[in-house]
Amino acid sequence: MSKKTFLRKIDRETTPRLAGVCVNAMYLIRFGILFIIFKIFMLN
Repeated sequence: MSKKTFLRKIDRETTPRLAGVCVNAMYLIRFGILFIIFKIFMLN
């Protein structure tokens, strides 16, 4: 197996995973912001 095909294989496997991680991070950040806003309103 040559280096080029090996790198291509890694790229094919990691790219969807990275996309999934980015989406999860965005959802977590959005949820965190909403949670903080909710907490501020509850404390006031």
